[in-house]
Amino acid sequence: MPCDYKQYPINWFTKIRPAILERAQHCCEECYAPNYSICTTPERILIHRCNSFAEAKQALKNCHPSDRADGFIIIVLAISHTDHFTLNNHPSNLRALCQKCTTRTMPNTVPPSTKGSGKLP
Repeated sequence: MPCDYKQYPINWFTKIRPAILERAQHCCEECYAPNYSICTTPERILIHRCNSFAEAKQALKNCHPSDRADGFIIIVLAISHTDHFTLNNHPSNLRALCQKCTTRTMPNTVPPSTKGSGKLP
């Protein structure tokens, strides 16, 4: 879900987000997937752990084309507001989550066709 960072405090990227990622040890607080890791889809088997998104993109480019066809994703952690109120930036309201867990825990991000079906997109 796209963010309008104009609604976030000025220290979001310099203090708040880094503090939450550090608290989570740079892993999803729900499924423990490491930030900037390359995983298979849909099984989520860890293939390679990187230190940055740029490094992960380069690692994917270096894969053999037949390996890329099998389906890989780069895990990028987002900081989610548990109460969905972006002005509540208390650490107890913020969680580091991967794409899949953000979708699972944020009801507004699930497409209407899958709501209530028990299936994730």
